[in-house]
Amino acid sequence: MFHPAKLLLFGEYSVLKGSRALATPLNAFRGSWKYSIQPHLQHDLIQLGQYLKEKVENADAFLNTDGFLNHLSKGLYFDSNIPRGYGAGSSGAVCAAVYERFGIFKTQNIAVLKPIFAQIENYYHGNSSGFDPLISYLKQPVLINSDKTLQIIDLKENTGVKMFLIDTKCPRKTEPLVQLFLEKCQQTDYSTAISTQVVPAMNETLNAFLQQDNDIFFDNLQKLSALQFKYFNDMIPNDFQTIWKDSLNQKEFQLKLCGAGGGGFLLGFAKTEAVVEAFAKQRVKIWNL
Repeated sequence: MFHPAKLLLFGEYSVLKGSRALATPLNAFRGSWKYSIQPHLQHDLIQLGQYLKEKVENADAFLNTDGFLNHLSKGLYFDSNIPRGYGAGSSGAVCAAVYERFGIFKTQNIAVLKPIFAQIENYYHGNSSGFDPLISYLKQPVLINSDKTLQIIDLKENTGVKMFLIDTKCPRKTEPLVQLFLEKCQQTDYSTAISTQVVPAMNETLNAFLQQDNDIFFDNLQKLSALQFKYFNDMIPNDFQTIWKDSLNQKEFQLKLCGAGGGGFLLGFAKTEAVVEAFAKQRVKIWNL
């Protein structure tokens, strides 16, 4: 049983101000349980197990914590190629795998799963929404509506949109970046700009993507990319500022943040495969999605 990484296609930061958001499993990266006599492969799984056993109230109501700790003592580890610090849900995949194997009961009910996953992933993030593990566990795209309700959707293939990830080769932590955004939102002008400019642009881009109206999608994406360059510039690594700025002056591809930004991956959308291949020929490591 494998558990995939997560890719936030749309909604970074703006979802905190009421926009819609869309995340999907990222099957290029995944992990699964294995056993080994090399304890370093477990990373902090034993600490996670102890946290769940000792710190999470009523954890035994939804998780066999003793069983988890017992298997860890026998060398259980999570064998994963999901990069850490990239916003790809590496901890979410671990949490999904823990529940998949050691959960007391199994369900596909989002309303039940999300708070359970939040309690597990709080070990990693302090205050998790439970959203990343949900994507990894369900292995299906999930849409966050403006009223915060969640809905599993079916993403149909769109041959007119080529998606790719750019590796900034710079791991980062999500929490300080989100905190920076929240601090900026204490400024009235900034908060108003996010609510009146970025949120509508995100919603319009996402809606066009779901409707596969590619002309409108790329037009809206260019606007969204420009707004992210303006209002989330601190989240764009210095080495990629020029290529991002250049992308705003043409129509063949656009870049946007992938999760919190600050490093990790950048997400690209191109109209043709040739554009993606051109990136691959440069000194830019990419994954074609």
